Amino acid sequence: MIKQIGEGGFSSVYLIKSRYSNQIRCMKRISKTNLEDIEAIKTELRILSDSDNPFIITVIEVYSSNTNFDIVMEFCEGGSLFDRINLLLSKNKCFTADQAAEIIRQIIIALNYAHANNIVHRDIKLENILFLNKDENDFRLKIIDFGLSKYFDGKRRMKEKQGTIYYISPEILKGNYDEKCDIWSSGVLLYIMLIGVPPFFSEIEGDDESIYKKIKACDYKFENKCNK
Repeated sequence: MIKQIGEGGFSSVYLIKSRYSNQIRCMKRISKTNLEDIEAIKTELRILSDSDNPFIITVIEVYSSNTNFDIVMEFCEGGSLFDRINLLLSKNKCFTADQAAEIIRQIIIALNYAHANNIVHRDIKLENILFLNKDENDFRLKIIDFGLSKYFDGKRRMKEKQGTIYYISPEILKGNYDEKCDIWSSGVLLYIMLIGVPPFFSEIEGDDESIYKKIKACDYKFENKCNK
């Protein structure tokens, strides 16, 4: 292990180096202590292990001990789409239309692959899109964090309320949705890349109900916050 680079409720993320090849990797360590749904973790691991797409994070090795799941993945040193947008906003910029198109193209190709293999992600958001390199002009990316993903049956609608508030679709709020919820979330990403703020938000912290109301009504405006 080189250093810890992230932390969540039940997991920590580390930068690691292979003793044999010296390759730099990323490792997500998920603690089994107090973990409520181990089956969900196993589903995530199965989905990632089965996936073979250039725009979905590659799992290299998985270890399971009495206390942890250790998932070794390729390392994306360019940071998240969230970080890249904040960097641009600090310079009073947004992505250009061509740059945003290239980013969304890769995301849609990955989702098309996932959906064709009966996989729904359910948590497409800025933080779950990572760039391979630090170069601001290199937009090659990977979709990560399939913790809320599942295999779906095309004949049955999903009912569980899953996802991150700014990105969830009206159908999720109604408890009657399918894999196309990922496409809605991708549209939210595209909006943020071009406009600089989420399409559905509230100035009041914790005002989730107001955001839900706007999502259900598709109440948004194209007010560009960036000075290009």
